[in-house]
Parts: sequence; structure tokens; C-alpha cells
Amino acid sequence: MPQDYSAEFYYENNTLLFAFVYKGQEEYRFYMSPNDETKCIRYIGSDGNTQDFEAPVSSAGLGQGVGNLCEAGYMEPYWLGKK
Repeated sequence: MPQDYSAEFYYENNTLLFAFVYKGQEEYRFYMSPNDETKCIRYIGSDGNTQDFEAPVSSAGLGQGVGNLCEAGYMEPYWLGKK
């Protein structure tokens, strides 16, 4: 997990829908699949380019490694005993 990045997670019914990862002006946005919160359906990189995926993909391969932070987002409800 990149230690110098911050992340904010947004949930609905304890399911991760969106992750916002940033460090200064560098920002990444991950829109997660409502059917599988471990998969990304839309990604907006720090360059502002948007990628929409026909088939959901693992977020870990996106965003120069910061996509790994999404794992913390979908594991958080488990750690807090909400799932």
C-alpha cells in the first residue's frame, strides 16, 4: 500500500462503490462494480483521462499501484464487523 497517499471510500449498504486516492494534486478515482466491489468499472487517472470497462477489472493494476488501496476500502466493513 502506498504510504504517502490518502484515500477516501464511499459505501452503500456496506459495499464499496467509489474510492478517491490522492497525494497533493495527484488524484485517482475508482468506481467499483455494484456486483463485485473488488472490481473496477470506471477509472479516472491523475491525467484526467477516463476509462470505462465493458467487463469489470481488478483495481490493483490501475493507477501506478494506488489501486491497491481499494482493497482496504472493500475490506473495511469486514474489519469493522459490518459484514
